[in-house]
Amino acid sequence: MTAVSYFAAFALTEGVEAPVYGTVLVFLEGVPLTRALGASALVNLVSHPLFTFVLVSLAWHRLAPVPAVLAGESLVVAIEAALLFAWLRRDPPVLVAASLLANACSFAIGLLVL
Repeated sequence: MTAVSYFAAFALTEGVEAPVYGTVLVFLEGVPLTRALGASALVNLVSHPLFTFVLVSLAWHRLAPVPAVLAGESLVVAIEAALLFAWLRRDPPVLVAASLLANACSFAIGLLVL
């Protein structure tokens, strides 16, 4: 993966996930919009390189491609929800749901773009 393709993938991920996180965190948890968008950027700055360069690579050697990506995405959902909780201290089930929704949307858009 080239640096350009990585940053394009990151931008796409953040472009999809930021509105999801923003909407859920603002309307369900009362987080100010700027903090919600900052939280989206924070979790993606941690999880995106971890997913791209570590989780999928490790799983790829042990699993078929689809299960490897699903395993990686499952870990990303957990990591992002934990980061959101650590920073925002909001309702954990809502944060897990927000992470699951954001990552499912991002995954679906990624499949369409490929």
